[in-house]
Amino acid sequence: MTSKVEQPITRPNLMRPECGLVAVSEWTVETPERQRATVDAFAAAWANAPWPQGLLTCSLLCGNDGRSIVIYGQWTNEESYRSGLETHLRPRAALVDQKVPGIVRSAPDFYRLHRSRLRDTAAFPGCIVLITFEFESPDHERQKQFISNVFRVIDGMPVQAEGAIGGHFHASMDGLRVLNFAEWANEASHRQAIEGPSRLGSGPDWESVRKFPGLHASHFQRFTLGLNLAPPSQD
Repeated sequence: MTSKVEQPITRPNLMRPECGLVAVSEWTVETPERQRATVDAFAAAWANAPWPQGLLTCSLLCGNDGRSIVIYGQWTNEESYRSGLETHLRPRAALVDQKVPGIVRSAPDFYRLHRSRLRDTAAFPGCIVLITFEFESPDHERQKQFISNVFRVIDGMPVQAEGAIGGHFHASMDGLRVLNFAEWANEASHRQAIEGPSRLGSGPDWESVRKFPGLHASHFQRFTLGLNLAPPSQD
């Protein structure tokens, strides 16, 4: 089985029931030109190459600041990731380095999808916002409670944000972080939601999220889907 580059780029299915591990890593490339060259080199390295067993999809998210790329990989389990790391991922990263030298890579963080909410199953997200919540110490039960609290607040909002497509909340396997893979129609709709009069995330209703016990930091970054890889049998 060989890799398939989705052309045109299709929306990845983040809610696959067979996904037991999500690996998220960041590549710093510094400029928009190097960002585009890295995506092209990544696609070339994977084109017609053997598909790693256990890898469901691999998506490249291009930071809207032009400086970074986040690799979001869905795997069946940790064992398949560890096997694919040596036999597929590292050799292909080396091929990318030949065309775009000097990429700085972070160690991957590992997550499991905990809960999702989709408002529109057909819409293509023109902007992806990765929101990371960091906690002071590992606590898997606290992660679940935090996510439940966010959904409670969202469900209580009288008006939902215009342009919001969906949110996918992941709990890190080390118990230290929650990641929301938020899908928006475009960057403008997200800016309006957090900067406009309603100010998503502000106000008394969100106080329980901002001051959740043990939460010590949160931050977000906007991305555009640059590439989606899947085995030929995947939709």
